[in-house]
Amino acid sequence: MNKSEELVYKICRNSFLSMWSYANPKGKNGKELCDVLIVCDPDIIILSVKEIELTNSGDISVDWSRWQKKAIEESCGQIYGAEKWIKRATHVITKEGRKSLSFPQSDRRKIHRIAVAFGGKREVPIYFGELGKGFVHVFDEYSLNIIINMLDTITDFIKYLNDKEFLSIAGIQTMFLGYEEDLL
Repeated sequence: MNKSEELVYKICRNSFLSMWSYANPKGKNGKELCDVLIVCDPDIIILSVKEIELTNSGDISVDWSRWQKKAIEESCGQIYGAEKWIKRATHVITKEGRKSLSFPQSDRRKIHRIAVAFGGKREVPIYFGELGKGFVHVFDEYSLNIIINMLDTITDFIKYLNDKEFLSIAGIQTMFLGYEEDLL
């Protein structure tokens, strides 16, 4: 694990998510599935963490676009790949390669996708929503910690994710200048 992945796993491990969190589980051909996988029947949360340094080329729009592509879009690719594998899998495979907890039955599963983007220094706009093959929540290194600490049960956290997704799918636009914790 790199430092940013370790920090995200530590946030999960030191919170209400501790009982359901798996760091660096294995997927197809024994390769890393995602950075953190959380399974609490019927919910599965896939977390991908990217730490990308914000560059300064002299053109802020180019810098933002490059950072967003590497920090958000590449996480989405990992998340969607993990989801595809999970849809065919029956168990979590730990980073040591052992079968662990069974996944919820496929007809009841609810998958939540979370990208955690480090390095934007709260200078880059963070976007979320339908980013290709399903809704993706995007947190930065600050907001994830704040949200996890403000919502102190798995039920509250899942409700927040579901409500945020519902707002977006329903076409309700939220207009604010702030961060994820302001939306909460």
